[in-house]
Amino acid sequence: MAERAAGGAGRGADPGARGPGARHGGEAGPGGASAQAERIVALDVALGARGAAPFARRVLAAARSAHGAPGGGTPERGACGERGAAGQDGAAGQEGIAAAARLYQVAGWTLFDAGEHAAARLLYRRALALCRGLDAAGASPELLVRSLMSMQEEQLGRPERALRLASSALAREDLPPRVAAMFHLRRAPAYARLRRRDDALRSLRTARELLAEGPRADDPPWAWWLDQGELLGHHGLVHAALGDPEAAAPFLHEAAAPGGGPAYRAVFATGLAHLLAGLGAWRDTASCLSALAESSRPLGSARALASLAGALALVESGRGVPRGLRDTAHHLAACHAPAWRALPAPAG
Repeated sequence: MAERAAGGAGRGADPGARGPGARHGGEAGPGGASAQAERIVALDVALGARGAAPFARRVLAAARSAHGAPGGGTPERGACGERGAAGQDGAAGQEGIAAAARLYQVAGWTLFDAGEHAAARLLYRRALALCRGLDAAGASPELLVRSLMSMQEEQLGRPERALRLASSALAREDLPPRVAAMFHLRRAPAYARLRRRDDALRSLRTARELLAEGPRADDPPWAWWLDQGELLGHHGLVHAALGDPEAAAPFLHEAAAPGGGPAYRAVFATGLAHLLAGLGAWRDTASCLSALAESSRPLGSARALASLAGALALVESGRGVPRGLRDTAHHLAACHAPAWRALPAPAG
């Protein structure tokens, strides 16, 4: 993913962080596509997905208007704004295709995290169409795109589709352990949504075991984001989805702790606030919401904004809520009201 963004409290506070699919240090070539991808990544880090979305929409517009490429567009003349892979052979052509595929993936992730699901889906499909023209699997973001598509389907309430995407990837025999773990983490929330508790917990356990030995030489560059913080956050969200808030809270608390990491991980902090408010744990809720209120950066993730809205609604309707917590909730509601109004309508 150019998965990153969502400024806010917790691990989303590092302005130097990248997100899934964005490589450390930036990519120099080839030209326009890589530069556009890095700009979207940088904006996503600083402002969150909603802040980077205008630039991702330019990529979307180019993808829609271009003609002649697989999936409906010539990305080198459209999204890349340059003559890239088209008409080129060998390494230069492969680099151009890979750069355009990555640009579509980065823009797709950003629009997904901004809540623009139809646009994200179109860009993911463009990226997959380009990946078919790549020779080197290691340079291709195909598996990352398929992982993001699985995530999107689960988020949209289609767990069966999410499972099909993840399971088809896991059927491959040559997956590095870190990539396999990524797809097990995609299966876990889909199983949770289907109330298949044992399968969800088994998927979490398998992902944890696959990641136990740490980074490996065969990890693709785009998989760097799948670290301990990510693993903890997914454990917390899945336990919460399974209706086990007591098990979820420690995972989310650790995942939301301050530190370096992609900004979209603010969703773990807002998820923790929602969970604590649901338990009526007002003191802990106040601590969590205060950290969010004190952050100097806006929440750029539509997912984080949605879970924050749920937490604030629980505080508003709760009994015995301390005055200070109500004041914090009202402050956050006023701060984020424009962002909530600007969110796209829920997709189906």
